[in-house]
Amino acid sequence: PVQSPVASLVVSTDFMPDLDTLHQELSHLVVAPVLTPGAWCALAPLFGNHFLPCSSIPGIVPGGLQSLPVPEPRSEFRCHGGYTQGHMRCLADLFRCWYVIQQATSRGLPHPLALGYPDDPHCELAYLCSLIADVPAAWSQAVLSAIQHPPDWPPVHVPNISSAPTAAEQAVEHMLLSRLGWRNLPDGSSVSVVDLSVKAATSLQLGHVRAERMLRHIKFVELALGTREPAAVSAGYKRLQSCMCCVWRQLKWDNFFKEVYWRLILNGLPTAQRMHHTTSQCLCDSICPGQQHHFWDCPIAQAVVQVVARELSSTWCSRTPGVCPVQQQHIWLMHPPPGPRHLHAKAWMVVCLSAINAMDCGRKTANDLCRQLRMQPTAVVIPVAPAVATPQQRSITSFFHPALGPAAQQQQQQPAQQQLNRQQHMAQTGQPHVGLRQQPAAVVPVAPPAGQRRITALLHPAALSEAEQQQLLQRQQNREH
Repeated sequence: PVQSPVASLVVSTDFMPDLDTLHQELSHLVVAPVLTPGAWCALAPLFGNHFLPCSSIPGIVPGGLQSLPVPEPRSEFRCHGGYTQGHMRCLADLFRCWYVIQQATSRGLPHPLALGYPDDPHCELAYLCSLIADVPAAWSQAVLSAIQHPPDWPPVHVPNISSAPTAAEQAVEHMLLSRLGWRNLPDGSSVSVVDLSVKAATSLQLGHVRAERMLRHIKFVELALGTREPAAVSAGYKRLQSCMCCVWRQLKWDNFFKEVYWRLILNGLPTAQRMHHTTSQCLCDSICPGQQHHFWDCPIAQAVVQVVARELSSTWCSRTPGVCPVQQQHIWLMHPPPGPRHLHAKAWMVVCLSAINAMDCGRKTANDLCRQLRMQPTAVVIPVAPAVATPQQRSITSFFHPALGPAAQQQQQQPAQQQLNRQQHMAQTGQPHVGLRQQPAAVVPVAPPAGQRRITALLHPAALSEAEQQQLLQRQQNREH
């Protein structure tokens, strides 16, 4: 008997990147039922065997892909082990090579495949031990028990293998592949690697997506029914699945009108509640509205429901005074309302899809109006101090100001005449004018300029004399003539 090499192993943590990626993808393969080690272990594949554990890659549980360390080049012409890689195909070849290299190392003999370097046997032995580390102890004992029989044992040379596997090796490989696969598919069945199809592989990859979608469907049914009773929710969920199959497979209508309903079921519409906009408001002043608000509670959605209810006659819908015959579950779950006659299922689906699309249009319009109201600037009144008129502005103002009448001219010219009298008195006497206020002197009316008279005629015709008015009237008549 030969001592098992499992006790003294040198585990290598180097592996091929592509092989590691493949291992990560296939590490979830499940074996059922558990294989019992036996004589077939000697013919089991060494590389690519998913039943072998992978201790050389940290963090990987047993049952993954067996890893092959990458040889580390020590110089341009030398490799750190790996000379026997082309001489091994099954576990029996691995243990035969390990025995030959161990004997060469213990006796100080050169490497049987690479002569000239004394340390080559030691490097090759470390490489083989790293591979044996991935083989379970029970498998190793089964392999040694199967190959330790004369005249093939003990081996003297490294085994020479053929390019194609033998019939016995192919039988073992097929046996392993037929027992390798996945359990617990959506329909409760299992699938093997041999019988794996694209549909089954896609279903396995989208398992977490399918679970999340089911949770959102159940939440949608609970909102539509207004209850969480298991029996009602289960019946509503089955009704929803049936409606979705009929809408997408049997209802001949543009998918544009179906997409809104599909996104509503998954809560995939960009509502404020879903986008976590806690400060957003609807046009009806609702804070952080979600799918329940936009597609049922909002006055816009209720207006759509009232239109649908008004168009339903008593022949198709039973009516109760003060109660809307169309409820939330009738629209969301596409369940026709009860009545003397039963509505056609596909016709009611078209009505529900149209109502949901109308509610979505109302949601978008309400959001646009709210956005426009937020963007309107607030009018701010800034007090402006009166500007001081310049001499040029006063001249222009006096030119365009309407001409005043004789009485108004006298009142306007009185202060100026008084100032002129004071200046004349001081010039004659040398003393300021004191005493009683003198009576204002008679002011001779001054005829306004021609330009000012024309502006006065346009703005204030009554301020002209009778002769001027007659002349202006005659001029207008001549112009009209």
